[in-house]
Amino acid sequence: MSGSISNNAYTGGGSFSISNGQIFDPNGNVFEARGIGVFDWNMNDADKILASFPGLNFVRLAIYSYQDPSAYQAFVNTMTSHGVVVEFENHQTTTGSNAGGAQGHAFSGQMLSQELSWYSSVASAYAGNPLVWFGTNNEPPVDGLSYWQQATYDAIRNTGNSAPIMLELPGGGVPSMMNGGNGLDPSVYAGMNNVLWDVHYYGWAPNYSSDPQTVAGTLTGLVHGAQAITSANGVMPVIIGEYGPSTDGYNTDPNGDAIIQAVHQSNVTSGAVAWAWSTGSNDNLTDGWGNLSSYGQEVASWISSGGNGSAPLVVANNVEANASGAANGATAIQDVNGQSATMQIDPNTQYATVAESQISVAATGGDHMLFVSGNNNTIALSGGNSMISDSGWNNTYVVPQGGQGWIGFDSNVLYSGDVLDLRSALAATDWNGAADMLPAYLGFWGNGSSATLTISATAWGNTSAIATIAGADGTDLSTLLSHAIT
Repeated sequence: MSGSISNNAYTGGGSFSISNGQIFDPNGNVFEARGIGVFDWNMNDADKILASFPGLNFVRLAIYSYQDPSAYQAFVNTMTSHGVVVEFENHQTTTGSNAGGAQGHAFSGQMLSQELSWYSSVASAYAGNPLVWFGTNNEPPVDGLSYWQQATYDAIRNTGNSAPIMLELPGGGVPSMMNGGNGLDPSVYAGMNNVLWDVHYYGWAPNYSSDPQTVAGTLTGLVHGAQAITSANGVMPVIIGEYGPSTDGYNTDPNGDAIIQAVHQSNVTSGAVAWAWSTGSNDNLTDGWGNLSSYGQEVASWISSGGNGSAPLVVANNVEANASGAANGATAIQDVNGQSATMQIDPNTQYATVAESQISVAATGGDHMLFVSGNNNTIALSGGNSMISDSGWNNTYVVPQGGQGWIGFDSNVLYSGDVLDLRSALAATDWNGAADMLPAYLGFWGNGSSATLTISATAWGNTSAIATIAGADGTDLSTLLSHAIT
C-alpha cells in the first residue's frame, strides 16, 4: 500500500490548523463539523449522501479492512470536491468484533505493524489534499492507549502529512473521565500538533437519564474532561465523532431524543458526526433503501442549518472585555492595568476564560462555557445556562434564581474551597430565613455521576434545577450547605 494520488478534485490551497481550542479551515475561518459516519463498504453512495444532507461538511469513514489508497480515491474526490472533509479512522479491534466499546487490547506485533503501514500509505497518498483528515483507532481500550496513539501520530506525520488527527478517548468517553480521569499520559500529547479529541455520546453515558440538564451537563463534562490534556497548540477542540439514539444499535435508548438534542445544541464542541449512514438498525440515518429515517431527517435539518457562528472569548491578566459574538471571533480586549475588572458576557458568546483573581463575571442570557483558573473570583450568573470548568480555588459562584437558568460544574467544587452563593436564589422564594426550613426549598440529588441542586418557590413546591456538580453523587444537602452562603 504505497504511492501518491492525484487529487484533481481539490484545487484550493492552505491547510486546516488548530489553536487554543478552535479549528481553522484553509481560508482561516473557524470550522465546525456537521457530518455523518459512513462505512467503507458504502463509499459508492457518495452522491446519494451529498444529496440527502445538504450542507454536509464532514464524513467519518469507518475502515473495517485495509485497502490500497486508490480504493478510496473516487469517494475522496467526490466528497472533497464539494468541500467535505473525509476522516479516515480504523474501526477494527483485536477481538474481531470491530465494534469499539474499549474491547480487546492495544494493537501490538503484526496487528500494529499492519495498521501503521495502512495509516502511512493513506497519509502519504493524500498528503496533497487538506480535506483528508485522520482518526485513531475507534473506541479503544485504555491500557497502553497513549503510546499506541503516539505510534499512529508518528506514522502519519513521518510522511510529511500535517492534517488534523482526531484522538479517540478510551471507549469513546465515559463519565469517569469528566474530571480528567481518563488513564492517559498527558506528556505524550504535549508535543503533538494539529490534534483534537473525538468524544462519542450515547444514552448510557448520563445513565439513561432523560433530564435535559443532566444529559447536556454530562456531555459538557466529558468534553472538558478530555480537554484537561492539552497539545502543543494548547487546549484541544472536541468533535463529537459519534452520537445517535441507540447505544447497542438495536434498541432505542429511552433518552435517545435528549442525546440528539444535547449534541445539536452544545456550544462547547467544534461540531458533531452522526452515526451512521445505512446501518439497517436503530441508529440508522436511512431505511436501508436510501430514504432518510426520522433520525436522519433530524440530522439533515441540523446539518443544513449551518454553524452557530460563535467563537471563544479568552480573558486573562485582569482585563475588561465585551464579546460581540461576531463570526470569526472579533472581540476587543482592553488592559485595565491590574485593576479589579468586570467582564460582561454577551448572550451569543460561546465560552470565556477567567485566568486571574479579583475578576467579577456577569453572564446574562444565552448559554456560556467558562474556564476559571484564577483564585478568589466572583462569578455572577443571571439567565441562560452556563457550564464551568474550575481549576482555581476559593471562588464564589452566585447561583441563579429558579427558572432563570442553571450552572453546571465539571468538577466537584464543594471540595476546592469554592462557595455557592444561594442568597439571590432563595430571595426569589418565600423562605422565612429559618435554617431548619431549607430542606423544604432546596434539594440535592445524585444521578450516578453528578448531583443536581434544585429549588422551589414555596415550601415543598415544584422544583427547578439551578446547578449540577460533577463528582458530587452521594453528597447530601447538609454538606452542600456547609459550602454555601444562604
